[in-house]
Amino acid sequence: MSFLDDWPIMPDGSKYDGKRLFSLVQNNESPFAEAWDVKQLIEEVEENLSAKVIDIPSVTKGSNNYVRSKSPRILVPMQL
Repeated sequence: MSFLDDWPIMPDGSKYDGKRLFSLVQNNESPFAEAWDVKQLIEEVEENLSAKVIDIPSVTKGSNNYVRSKSPRILVPMQL
């Protein structure tokens, strides 16, 4: 079993291009529907940050792993 998740497939069988996630989620067409609830994530972000999510410009393929930098408040992306 791979530690990386498969990139989602759209209903038409094509690979998700990483664009328009917010509008897809709002229309109940999330390419990640089988893996995780993006709408719930958006709601939790809005609630916990007292903010309004208005767009998700892009999603990149692959695993995002983070390590703490020397500053305890900064998370730095790490490539595997």
